[in-house]
Amino acid sequence: MKSALIIFACLIGLSFAPNHQLENDQHVTQKVYICTGAYSTKYHFTRKCRGLSNCKGKIQSIELSKAKALKRTLCGWED
Repeated sequence: MKSALIIFACLIGLSFAPNHQLENDQHVTQKVYICTGAYSTKYHFTRKCRGLSNCKGKIQSIELSKAKALKRTLCGWED
């Protein structure tokens, strides 16, 4: 019983701990969608985004950091 209380206390403590590093790690590895068409300049969080409806190329999933390296910006429908 004592060990269960200790585990419970630890879990409660972790829920209030700052998670900035976790957010940063998720931000780096988050997948987004881009259109590979010649004139596309945006990235999208969902494949079914309204902004991808006119894509003339393929819709591709890539990491957010790579999309930003390609100078892509967030779609206006999702900001």
